[in-house]
Amino acid sequence: MDPIHQTVTQTLGKTTFTWNEDTPLEFEAVTREAVGEPAYLRKYDLTHLVAGFEESFLLSLKALIMHRHLTVRVVSVNKEYGDILRLLKRVQSDQTSMDLNKRLMQADKISAIDSGLMFAIREKLAEDAGWIHRDCIGVLSRWFRFAGHGPVFIDLERGDFPTRDLSGKVERTRQIIIAQAMSRTLQIAVLTDVERRFQAGEIHLGVYVLWNLTNTLYARPESLRQIRCGDLTYAVSKVTRQIEYTLWVMPAKRGGKRMRYPLTQFLGHMLVKQQAWVVENIGPLYGLAAGIDPEQRKAIEQQLALFPRINAGKRHDFEVKHFGMIESGEGISENYLIPIQRCLDYIHVNFTVMRHTIGTQLAAAGVSAAVIQAVLRHANDSTARFYIDLAAKELREALNSGLEALEELFPAYNAFMNAEQTRAMAQQFPERVVNSRGPIDPQTGAMEIEITGGCGKSAACAFAPLSCYGCWRWIANVDADHSVNLRLVQERIAENEEFGKPMQAIVERDRLLEKLIELRMGQFERHKAEQPQQQPVLTEGDQ
Repeated sequence: MDPIHQTVTQTLGKTTFTWNEDTPLEFEAVTREAVGEPAYLRKYDLTHLVAGFEESFLLSLKALIMHRHLTVRVVSVNKEYGDILRLLKRVQSDQTSMDLNKRLMQADKISAIDSGLMFAIREKLAEDAGWIHRDCIGVLSRWFRFAGHGPVFIDLERGDFPTRDLSGKVERTRQIIIAQAMSRTLQIAVLTDVERRFQAGEIHLGVYVLWNLTNTLYARPESLRQIRCGDLTYAVSKVTRQIEYTLWVMPAKRGGKRMRYPLTQFLGHMLVKQQAWVVENIGPLYGLAAGIDPEQRKAIEQQLALFPRINAGKRHDFEVKHFGMIESGEGISENYLIPIQRCLDYIHVNFTVMRHTIGTQLAAAGVSAAVIQAVLRHANDSTARFYIDLAAKELREALNSGLEALEELFPAYNAFMNAEQTRAMAQQFPERVVNSRGPIDPQTGAMEIEITGGCGKSAACAFAPLSCYGCWRWIANVDADHSVNLRLVQERIAENEEFGKPMQAIVERDRLLEKLIELRMGQFERHKAEQPQQQPVLTEGDQ
């Protein structure tokens, strides 16, 4: 305690709370997820409730808010606090009304949330369903499950909280997901349109790079905004002799350390370009200048936000303190998503749409809830199970109307094989093998042939392997070098572009194929990253 300024400081987990002892219901919270991560400031003010609630209750509520920071991320606490405050203000409005019939409790001020208060709230909702949004009740119930009985909640059971029939909500959610989830064809078309506009100078480099990253990571904006230049690492692989790119991303709803995301060559190369743009254009605002000490330069470059504000306007205090990092997910959308939406007037896209897209495709392919949870980085598998339930319902409906409807609703996110499974398939069903032809060895003159997957039909078609990347029957070998086929398409594009308009249609077709292969390669990298690492089996000679 500081006797001069009469301030009190208390630290719980990753959050430090500060308040003046004369006004304890007004307090600040500064959260830092890990050493070196940004500090997030949030302000809370419970003085708005003193007219309808006892001070002892509000102090206990303050303690509950503080301990809530130990369980969920800052952004979630802030939203929950807003819902709770909205509900308690509504209760206070009725409790302090001059019309005694409107009051919920007989006492002048409420001292706890108990069964009597919840019964009164239930009656209010029965009279007027719009008295308070049901989500606010849901948050209050969540806090009760978290805190249990104590100074805030007294003589309560979970059944005391008003509930409603959620079947309609589930059906609406299901329809929203189906309406938003893009087919793979549309996903590729959007990527190609965005690239065309980027090449024409209509879209900023950062917007183009972030959209391609979103199509690979399917991350929330809260995660995307926290990526720094130092979170992109790359090194030459000792095995493949190619540069391997890795991005370290902070999960949006789970604190702790950053998670590793392997990247494709294309995406890694584009992120390096974005990194260079940030250092050149944003770095001088944060101390980068000619003649600066090399160690200091490196430290600043590592801290710079990889996706800073690119639109005009004054930079906020948070951005100034944290090397250009945008403070909120809404800021990322404003700078990097709205330019995409303005270009794509034929379809509405956002970060949630991309997550619905991959969630439905994974569920339709029959993968487990655990895999969906891992890919989308859900804190638990409840949301992932919703995708599975949704896919099962659509499957039943599609079987009644024809299997083609299933393809339209859920374009397959194809199953995968590793190298060992691919070899076993080739021995048992050689007619289903899909080969890729690599470069010719200059010394032997032999052409390297690699199995890139297997066809789900009776035999591979004449258009394999390039046609396979868009085929829902294909089972890909994730351990194969698919960049061979990507380079083949890119070389074909370069050759045909020299002929001008006569070959324009073929070039545009191949650009779609190029994007499709890049997207599929990103999915292969994600799949491999989610698999448990196999320990080598030792033979007697190794021991």
